[in-house]
Amino acid sequence: MKRINWGVGIAIFYVSFMVIMISMVIFSSKQNNDLVRDDYYAEDLAYESIRQKKENQSVLSESVKVHSNDQAQLTIEFPTSQTNVSGQIHLFRPSDQDMDQVYTIELTSERQMHISTKDLPAGLWRVKIDWTDTQQDFYQETSIVL
Repeated sequence: MKRINWGVGIAIFYVSFMVIMISMVIFSSKQNNDLVRDDYYAEDLAYESIRQKKENQSVLSESVKVHSNDQAQLTIEFPTSQTNVSGQIHLFRPSDQDMDQVYTIELTSERQMHISTKDLPAGLWRVKIDWTDTQQDFYQETSIVL
């Protein structure tokens, strides 16, 4: 049986190390490394205002109710104590920022807003509701699976 001398062993080690490193570089360059948001740092700096809005919302006797029904529709119900509601609803998809959608709040006479979910893919969505009522700001975040 023939033994491999130490020079050939070192060469095999270096070649295999280079192949592994090149494979890792190619593999890592193909991975999706998007941030959840492009304006991550600006949003982090404005977090104090979000915290205050959440605190205002926690004082309310009723919270905003979010539920989906069988008619491929997302229903958002605002409390009856809210009289002059304006703001935005942000449907946030954690796995793909290109699917995020923003809607302006337009309530029906039943104090509800309906959003069609026909074109939205199934999975986890975060419903971020940022609204103002009578000079006070509120914020609520709810997770829902469609």
